[in-house]
Amino acid sequence: GPMQALLAQRTIDEPAREGALAVGVPALTPLDEDAVSTAVRAQYEANPYPRWSAPPAPEPQAMRDVIAALPGLDQRAFEGRAETVLVAGCGTGFEPIDLARTDPSLAITAMDLSRASLAHGMRVAEDLNLTTVRFMQGDILALDSVETRFDVVTSTGVIHHMARPEDGLARLAGVLRPGGVVRLGLYSERARALVRRAHDLIRAKGWTPVDADIRAFRAHVLALPETEPLAMLRDSADFYSLSGCRDLVFHVQEHRYTPPQLGGLIDGAGLRLVGFDGSEEAVAAFRKAFGAADPLDLDLWDRLEIRQPHLFAGMYHLWAQKA
Repeated sequence: GPMQALLAQRTIDEPAREGALAVGVPALTPLDEDAVSTAVRAQYEANPYPRWSAPPAPEPQAMRDVIAALPGLDQRAFEGRAETVLVAGCGTGFEPIDLARTDPSLAITAMDLSRASLAHGMRVAEDLNLTTVRFMQGDILALDSVETRFDVVTSTGVIHHMARPEDGLARLAGVLRPGGVVRLGLYSERARALVRRAHDLIRAKGWTPVDADIRAFRAHVLALPETEPLAMLRDSADFYSLSGCRDLVFHVQEHRYTPPQLGGLIDGAGLRLVGFDGSEEAVAAFRKAFGAADPLDLDLWDRLEIRQPHLFAGMYHLWAQKA
């Protein structure tokens, strides 16, 4: 029946197609010998993340219009150009596929360390007949070997998993054209307090990122009373899959930031903050606290986050422009 057919599709047919696609993934850069990059690549080869099946159905919107609306953008330097996009660390392809369907005019290069992750995105793109996304294996630390310059670079939830995120951002800035913009997603130090508590438990138990230990961690959390802080992890969809739980609390490398530290990271790469995205809740809290103050003032965001440490549980999202 239909459920048997779906089960066969998800567990046999799709993995077989992805395995065949992975073999032919072209290379954008050589792979760096950095130990953390090697460990991260191994993690996502074993557990591609996120595993998703329902393709996004976004409302059409031109990326150049989104960028043109950023409060700090140098419009003259940007020149209204958002044609070529690099998604650096695209994982299983959700972001580049979403961008391609939102703005079909974009020429998108989707790069990741993991062939298994790239193959997932390639299969979904094939199913959707998308031809504007080029999936390629590459390493952010090796982007200095790439001569192409992009109008836009996005890297969401990526460079905070590098040994030195500042090195990663410098490479991303290096492949931006002058006046181009980069969008970053980075972890909040305060919002990740629960995950840090999980890290402490994992170290104390001697658990490692293998299937049996991930399941042991989940069994421990599921058995906790509601009053225990770690029980809140049960509210995360990532908790319920091996790949999601591994990414959530068993990652091999993680850096976290406060808003002023974000400013230092951006300045160090020769970039200028031009946009700071917040949820409706975060924006409303900022306006209530500071009125019509500059929404790019990271010190004000820091003061607000001290009072409301869960505002950026879904990461900071920010835009920076190259001079």
